[in-house]
Amino acid sequence: MELYHLPHKSRKKETLFVSKIIESLNPTVRKSYYPLTESIINRSVKTADIINWLDTTKLSQKRRSKVTQELLRLPKEVKVALNTKQITCDVVIVSDNTPHYFEYNEKQHSRLTVNRPSKVYAADGTEIIVPRFIQRLVRDVWRTLYLKPYSVVWDDYFAQHGLDEIDLTADGYNEYCLHETTNFLYFNK
Repeated sequence: MELYHLPHKSRKKETLFVSKIIESLNPTVRKSYYPLTESIINRSVKTADIINWLDTTKLSQKRRSKVTQELLRLPKEVKVALNTKQITCDVVIVSDNTPHYFEYNEKQHSRLTVNRPSKVYAADGTEIIVPRFIQRLVRDVWRTLYLKPYSVVWDDYFAQHGLDEIDLTADGYNEYCLHETTNFLYFNK
């Protein structure tokens, strides 16, 4: 069993999450990102689907409106990257030659408030500058749709439950969240 993770000093909660996985599984640790396949990079996300999802969130009406306005500026479909070096996954556990993808989401993934300029791409590869919260949201949805098996572990859930109820080699889509928080279950009904 192998675990791929590139540590970041500033991500202390994510580091704790990864250390608990290492304690639990005792894998061979690779301090690098797991390489995604070129075949999934060209897949896009429909902006209308994200707008519809917003109505299921716990975001304030004002915040939903701001996010919707930003999404309406985008083409009907957007890409998250043009090559595999432009998108990663926080943690990948390879068990029996199967990669299990994990994203550890802290509050900024649900609050959608970081405004620094970032990029997404039109279907033809044209670069589109968006606030970071839009890029993060589109990437989160893209991972949810196209990486399988894939698990999202929310910071507040992990703080309350640790790894106790998290299946680290589960198939399909799994999301570990508190019911009163924003999540991406909508995309995997």
